[in-house]
Amino acid sequence: MLKISSITILLCCVLKVQAQQTKQIGKATYEVASGSNHPIIDCWFSTQEYTYQYRKIRDARQLPQFKNKTYSSIEDSLKDVRIIEKFNEGLKSMPEQFWYGQLGDNVVVYSSFDNENKQYCIRDTIKWVTWELSSDTTTILGQTCQKAIGKLNGIAYTAWFSTAIPVSTAPLQFRGLPGLLMKVTNEMNKVTVSLIDLEWPANNQKIVMAPCTAFPFISKQELQAIREKQNADAYKLAESIKKNGTKSGNQ
Repeated sequence: MLKISSITILLCCVLKVQAQQTKQIGKATYEVASGSNHPIIDCWFSTQEYTYQYRKIRDARQLPQFKNKTYSSIEDSLKDVRIIEKFNEGLKSMPEQFWYGQLGDNVVVYSSFDNENKQYCIRDTIKWVTWELSSDTTTILGQTCQKAIGKLNGIAYTAWFSTAIPVSTAPLQFRGLPGLLMKVTNEMNKVTVSLIDLEWPANNQKIVMAPCTAFPFISKQELQAIREKQNADAYKLAESIKKNGTKSGNQ
């Protein structure tokens, strides 16, 4: 009996190790098209969990207000150079943010920061789009895709997904489809989230998908209160400097 139990335990351990070794990670890169703003989302996923982040802008010249801008004078150009340099200083100090979620759990854990770049972990309960599948198909990036229609908070969404990649994970509020999200359109404002690059499997299989734990946990409401207080304090300081400057000028 002891021998059989030992063999059973050993077999379970082997199967567990094999399952961990064969867990396949993919990487999907999405572009969010909203007017002139086109942020990029990098999403790593398996069949049960995912993590994503907005790709950090390294140079303010990539921002819509500066990209491909033409100037009528050298003075205007130099003025923007100074503004871009100031922007870049802020971008360097801005912390990166990661979102993490698991299928079957409505909680998403992500990192965030206040106005002074102090970082926190936020645990948030998310509502997801409720999907209804359609028989319509199309081809996106060489993948045969099926259509789905969904709603969330009164807003209608049209999505296309590929069952060739059997994962239901997706960034933002769009998970739950029976295949990888390829494109989704908000039918109210026409903002789209479109797959622009896919690694399946991902070139880097050593990506660690894990929730934020390195910083203090607070709620979204607490973070908002911290930011509002910081804004109020900054306003008071500016008003005090302005007032003192006016007094000095009158003397």
